[in-house]
Amino acid sequence: MMQVVPGKDTLHNIISENTLLTNEHIWYIDGWVYVANETTLTIEPGTTIRLLPRPTSANEYATGLVITRGARINAAGTPYSPVKFVVAPTGKENKLGWSGIILLGSSPDISGPLPASQSPTGISLAYGGNLMKDSSGVLKHVRITLPDSLTRKKSNKLPAGVYMLGTGSKTKLEYVVVEQAGKQQKVAGTLPLP
Repeated sequence: MMQVVPGKDTLHNIISENTLLTNEHIWYIDGWVYVANETTLTIEPGTTIRLLPRPTSANEYATGLVITRGARINAAGTPYSPVKFVVAPTGKENKLGWSGIILLGSSPDISGPLPASQSPTGISLAYGGNLMKDSSGVLKHVRITLPDSLTRKKSNKLPAGVYMLGTGSKTKLEYVVVEQAGKQQKVAGTLPLP
């Protein structure tokens, strides 16, 4: 399945400065996009973002948004204007791997970096530190829609949609819903993380 994407509305690779996504049109994420350099990605209520899967080193197609250690996401939707992430189907059955949002915080964690073999992105992910009250940002009234063909990587059995590693107590998730083929899963009602 080929999709024509307007270049100016597409996010690629790394976001290294504070960025605002407005709700005036649909945005696209091409493969995996990393918010880095302690910057903040702000997404207006009512914004729709389509996630476009691309090949990974694990012989899968995957896509998503990675909030790296020190960076933040501010996606504060409302009950009537949620922020929507829609993972596009690939047209290749059983080839779509874990896709969604990954939050990497600076809170203490003894696990160490997530190795490439277990990472949804196909590369090692660094997280953890000594900041118990670290914040990776806000996900509020966020809806993540997954296609029927999404699978879990056999190596780590990750729950689809949102993945948190080393996230601190100031990270806030409220009313985050992951849905697939008409089924819904509430990731969090009201949280700060412990």
